[in-house]
Amino acid sequence: MRFIKNIIFSVWRIFVPNSQPIFIMAHMRSGSSLLEHILSSNPEIFGAGEQSRIYATSTDLKKGELLIRRINNTLFKPYKYSTDQILHKKYTPNLDLIRSNTIKVVFLIRNPEETISSIEKLGGPYGIYEKNAFSSSEYYINRLEYLVNLSSQIPERNQIFITYEELVTETEHTLKKLNSFLELKTVLKKEYNVKQTTGKFGDTSKNIKEGTIINTKKKLIKIDIKTKVKLDNLYKETSLLLRKRNND
Repeated sequence: MRFIKNIIFSVWRIFVPNSQPIFIMAHMRSGSSLLEHILSSNPEIFGAGEQSRIYATSTDLKKGELLIRRINNTLFKPYKYSTDQILHKKYTPNLDLIRSNTIKVVFLIRNPEETISSIEKLGGPYGIYEKNAFSSSEYYINRLEYLVNLSSQIPERNQIFITYEELVTETEHTLKKLNSFLELKTVLKKEYNVKQTTGKFGDTSKNIKEGTIINTKKKLIKIDIKTKVKLDNLYKETSLLLRKRNND
């Protein structure tokens, strides 16, 4: 069976034009599902939500593309880009792959208070069954440090930085930036297509099913002052560094 699948993959790879991957490099509850829906609703981009796929080689990129195309019933349709959300370090073990000109990277982060509150609401960074394995604050700190390090190793022309706050409150300006970065012919819009997987994977809130950006007030948990100051400072420092590298 695997042999047959490999043959099908090899043949498909020959006949389908290459699309360039877009990685939304973010953290949990950063708005990555929202951004992925907006991007993949553009006719030049396709995606199927968060794949939780390990990308170690260019073959992994193509296999991920094949899976998304099968889900979307677009096996042979030409696209400029494919997109996926990457929220954990384990899914990108080969930094050389990301450092190449093969991948466009969108860095996306969200302020810590809303992020931590949202993660805790879900039961911690890895779900309720592993709540004590890794605190939400530790996950947030490690992830932002990883993103800063990764950004320093990627060519500036291949990366862009936005925040969740910009996406929901400065939507038109932010989408114009993304349009320019990706050199899209079709304008990105705040309205997006709801998929069969929407609300089932990644963001499971009811807002994601609305098909448009909704800026709502979040119920925040209490974070001790020392931790809050540390997280706020990290968020500001990360934003400054990523903006500087993106000439923003």
